[in-house]
Amino acid sequence: MKVSASRSLSLLLFLLTLPVLTFAQTTNGNIRGTVKDQAGAVLPNATVIVKHIDTGTQRRLVTNEEGIYLADNLQPGEYEVQVEIKGFQKHLHHATVQTGGSIEIDIAMTVGASTETVVVTSDAAQVNTSDYKVDGVITRERIENLPLNGRSFLSLASLEPGVDVTFDANPGAGGVNNYFRVSIAGSTSTLTRISVDGANVNDRITGGTAQNFSQETVQEFQISTFNFDLSVGNTSSGAVNVVSRTGTNTFHGSGFYFYRDHNIAAYPAFKRPDDPSAFNPGFNNPALRPRLIDPFFVRRNTGLNLGGPIKKDKLFFFSNFEYTNQVGAQVISFTNPLFAGFSHVGQLPFRGKLFNARLDYKMNNKHSAYLRYSQDRNTNLSGGGSLESTWTSSNNYADQTNLGVTSVFRPTLVNEFRYSYSFFSNQLRPPNSSECSNPQYCFNLNGPRIGGFGLTLGNDNNVTQNRLLRTYQLNDNIYWQKGAHRIRFGGNWEHLYGHGSWARIYQGTFNLFSPETLLSQNPTLYAALPASLRTTTAGLPTFSDILKLPVSGSLSVSVGDAKQPPAYRGKEAARNDAYRLYFQDTWQVRPRFSFNYGLAWSFDSNIVSHDLDKPEYLRPVLGGANADLSATRYDYNNFQPAIGFAWSVGKSSKTVIRGGSGIYHASPNSFYTRLGERGFLGPAGNGLVPFNSQLVANPFAGTLTPGTTVLQPAALNFTQP
Repeated sequence: MKVSASRSLSLLLFLLTLPVLTFAQTTNGNIRGTVKDQAGAVLPNATVIVKHIDTGTQRRLVTNEEGIYLADNLQPGEYEVQVEIKGFQKHLHHATVQTGGSIEIDIAMTVGASTETVVVTSDAAQVNTSDYKVDGVITRERIENLPLNGRSFLSLASLEPGVDVTFDANPGAGGVNNYFRVSIAGSTSTLTRISVDGANVNDRITGGTAQNFSQETVQEFQISTFNFDLSVGNTSSGAVNVVSRTGTNTFHGSGFYFYRDHNIAAYPAFKRPDDPSAFNPGFNNPALRPRLIDPFFVRRNTGLNLGGPIKKDKLFFFSNFEYTNQVGAQVISFTNPLFAGFSHVGQLPFRGKLFNARLDYKMNNKHSAYLRYSQDRNTNLSGGGSLESTWTSSNNYADQTNLGVTSVFRPTLVNEFRYSYSFFSNQLRPPNSSECSNPQYCFNLNGPRIGGFGLTLGNDNNVTQNRLLRTYQLNDNIYWQKGAHRIRFGGNWEHLYGHGSWARIYQGTFNLFSPETLLSQNPTLYAALPASLRTTTAGLPTFSDILKLPVSGSLSVSVGDAKQPPAYRGKEAARNDAYRLYFQDTWQVRPRFSFNYGLAWSFDSNIVSHDLDKPEYLRPVLGGANADLSATRYDYNNFQPAIGFAWSVGKSSKTVIRGGSGIYHASPNSFYTRLGERGFLGPAGNGLVPFNSQLVANPFAGTLTPGTTVLQPAALNFTQP
């Protein structure tokens, strides 16, 4: 018995992925319906041809005994649905398939010659009448036509009910590469799953996105909010499912240049820069009021895209590139008259390049494939209201390669296989002198963090830091129509390997008494301070002057190895394998009533430190003498059942009542939880350990005693070897 090469290849791919079948998110939609005659009797064995208008790709189907047809796993876009059966006129309908959407087109055939065609020009109803899930789709038209500040398509997610989008132009140590953060139904944005062409692009350490994509790359995206489909993957709040653009049978291209600067933007705090009250409230000495320069801001976006056929109806391409060159304005304001002269508008530069290329290939009538590569490169300086030495310089490099193969074994049986490889590199460090807009405000660069006296100087507590993450994903989804049942099952295997370093509080941090506090508590010490810390007429205090203030509270510093994961069994801690399986059925019980049910199961191999016993010091809080200090056991019970219904009210199919319930599981950010845990569970010296000491004299200025002259610091070197 001979088997075709294409069938053997598809079968081999399926068998290889079956043992590791999780986050197998469905990116495509479907068209379904019933074919009847004018009297309402169902017509089995009618031929249904579903054609993608832009690429010419066709799917040929035959209605079953109940007259039902289903074209599943269709790429989003415009389609023609043609129905033929002997003794009836042909019917031609137009339909728009959206990401993850289900369109129902019921067709009433008219008796007549098959050479005649009835064309239905009205659009098909876009209301999903068969699924209980609640989601929305942002189309390409809305992405192109609505003004987007910063040109990120994710900002459009806020158009959906229950979805909130926040923007941080310079996320720095907090969000790393996560500029837009999507929160669904009030949940934290770190739980929102974001995927592109079915592949997860979340940062596995701190959540959010690890890679940015140009809005030119996006065809459309779906937002799942409540009672979401089991194929969405592990999330307890919702998901954003992005589908990338493809080429078509015609050439299309465009270029753009967007420009915005401070001349067409409001001044910070809605005040002109020459108004001292905008930055120096309470600073009442006109002679010392600094004249602040114009807050400079500029954003330049340049890009182009091109797509079309390499071989008509066979091979297509699409590619785009975007470059962003921006200098942001950050207001830094101090109310204390002694430090009001440090008030200014800092500059936050950002440089970003986004590239994307995709090939789509129709191998034959049963098999099609695509290959996409996307790249994100950006550097930025992020900071808050403190001086520049506390800011963070960030460098991000992200790549994703995505391969997909769709196989139509039978009109009622479709398999979708996807492979993805993602790489993410991030480096966070203190700024250097070249990144400061004005040297007057850049002192104590890469030094210990000093605060508590009206200013904050020195390193951010989270730097230096870096991460290298590699993620491999295999996804497989099977779509099977059996009578009135639309059955889907499959799953995913995700392998994550990551390492880096986190030198938190590595340079040390301490607080100083403010001059006002010192005056009220120890006038003698206050009198020994430099004049610049006692009166506004002596000019701005220098860094040496500031170091004359005594230490308040505690000094903190971390000692040890900053490498992540820590050295002890570091290879075991650097990886995680996530598995997920799901089964789901949409049963069309009645023409206007569908019943949905399904079950998913997920497992993470290394979400916590399963290889480390708990230390003895935890015994009192874990039950005393009978406490179990053995390693945390694996959790194999992450089952996620779901059930729901959709009832279409009335013949117009414009009103649908949905209901459903389920148990949803979210995997925490695996690395952030586990890496922090291992420093406490591992042997002594494993990882970085913070130390604190109370009531320490200023280590730079010597001991302050009443009536003595304040000593100058011998050295300012708090760097560890």
